[in-house]
Amino acid sequence: MQRPRRLDRLWTVVLFAAIALTVGCTAKQPSLAGPGNIATPTTESATPTPQVTDTPEPDYSVNQPPDPVPLPRDPIEYARALGGTSHKGRTLYFVIGASVASEREAQSLLDNSDPLFGDMQSYMIVQQSQHFEGMKPGYWVVLEAYMEYPTEESLQFCRRAFPGAYVKRATVLTSDPIPVYEEIVK
Repeated sequence: MQRPRRLDRLWTVVLFAAIALTVGCTAKQPSLAGPGNIATPTTESATPTPQVTDTPEPDYSVNQPPDPVPLPRDPIEYARALGGTSHKGRTLYFVIGASVASEREAQSLLDNSDPLFGDMQSYMIVQQSQHFEGMKPGYWVVLEAYMEYPTEESLQFCRRAFPGAYVKRATVLTSDPIPVYEEIVK
């Protein structure tokens, strides 16, 4: 028995529609099938889907340690690097920028003063006051050494960073390197 042609066409259309629907659904959306999931159709948007990477983004909401504080420079090595040598037994003039209770505070003051001198070189260093006869012991001092009484220009230069800077004459009791302005700027 031969089927009518009209029915063959209907089955062909239904078959093509079923194939098109199946291919379209599987190509455009991922399967949501799984325990407890119900697949629901979604519409595609013009916005591309972001790429997923294996590297997780850092969590900035947790307490992170602060940036490391730079260690103060070693006062002896710094004085030597500036051209300092031993002046034990010599009497010099010192521009005292600061006198404080701790080495760390004195070094911090010196380190933070660098930008205040601009593009000019400062020869200020950190020393203990008991290393000098004529200074009150028990302090850490930020100072700059001179053979002769410093000029007003030199004193004003030191006051860029240390507004209360003053001059003190003292004899060196240590063999630590001390840069002396006139020996360096010949």
